[in-house]
Amino acid sequence: MKAFMKNVLIIQEDPSYRRLLKSVLQQLGAQFEEATDATEALKQIAKGTPHLIIMDINLPDNSGLGLLKKIRATEETAKVPIVIFSSTTSIELIMLLKRIGISDFIVQNLEISKIQEKLEKVLVSVEA
Repeated sequence: MKAFMKNVLIIQEDPSYRRLLKSVLQQLGAQFEEATDATEALKQIAKGTPHLIIMDINLPDNSGLGLLKKIRATEETAKVPIVIFSSTTSIELIMLLKRIGISDFIVQNLEISKIQEKLEKVLVSVEA
């Protein structure tokens, strides 16, 4: 397995899902920062643009979609790959997210090996 020396921002309110993502990213050799809501995420992004953002669309105050649009509208982060890691299964919402420009969508209850596989694929594209 390849080690990725990339900085990943995890935006996830649920501590158990944050732990899961951190564990997968550690196995992939990636570094990471964490945020639990949109305000915290924007502060982390202001410190330095991440190579990849993994976020839940269901953040406190329904701020996930607004944060995603703000990230895409900002020059420094407009092209940063974004993976949505969410329990949402709404096809309409997933299609909207794809139109906004997400790189991938991972359902939270997916097997860890599948989550790792999808994140590794996105990290490989960041390497290119």
